[in-house]
Amino acid sequence: MNMYTKLKQHLERYAYKRGAYVGDAPACKTQRWRNTFRVVKHDDRMVVRLHSTDILTAYPDGTFEINTSGYYGYQTTTIRLNDALMMFADVYMRMCTIRKFSLSQKCMYVAGTHYRYYDGMKFDEGCNLLTDKAPFERRVVDRAESKELMEDIKQSGFREVFNILWSQATTEDISNHSMYRLQERITNPDSSNDWIGIIAYYSFGKTYWTRSQKLDAPAAWSSIMQACKRNMYVMLPTDVYQV
Repeated sequence: MNMYTKLKQHLERYAYKRGAYVGDAPACKTQRWRNTFRVVKHDDRMVVRLHSTDILTAYPDGTFEINTSGYYGYQTTTIRLNDALMMFADVYMRMCTIRKFSLSQKCMYVAGTHYRYYDGMKFDEGCNLLTDKAPFERRVVDRAESKELMEDIKQSGFREVFNILWSQATTEDISNHSMYRLQERITNPDSSNDWIGIIAYYSFGKTYWTRSQKLDAPAAWSSIMQACKRNMYVMLPTDVYQV
């Protein structure tokens, strides 16, 4: 029995007989009061509607489509969609989030395989994906921006004097303003008086309670670079389409 038939039979058996949603049915037969989550007949299709969004649409030929209208990041949407799939899909499938390429990515799990989720995914009667697979993404630093930053740091002289200033830096050099406009200040020779404070801030830790031990020079440099590149990250597609 395909999803369309299951939804149709569910509607016929559990439809509301009166009220604002007469003719519709609660998606969960034991929670008739939850009228924001319903099974509805829409033209030639059967749909599972969450509020005003048809999160699941089933067709007479057995195919079905998942579409959250962009609300897939909300926990309630994920829970209700998974409830509907548990009740009406022929195989075990659910929406979930997995960690891939050091990034949390929304997926559709189908019978042992994770596909990266996107609105409009369509499946056949056996829950095989019909629409194109979406690539998983990787979060990386923009190379062009990073290269420009390193060139500016070299020209300002910050890199040349870093090791000297690091060896001289103490906790007394730390300023509460050491983290502000960081990239602008380490690439501007006119701000060189601030450099030892910046280096001290990233060498001894960013809070009072972590300033008991000084980072070595490479670790301090890495900490500064990470802070500078925080806003340089871009999302790039990978060649991985399922896991």
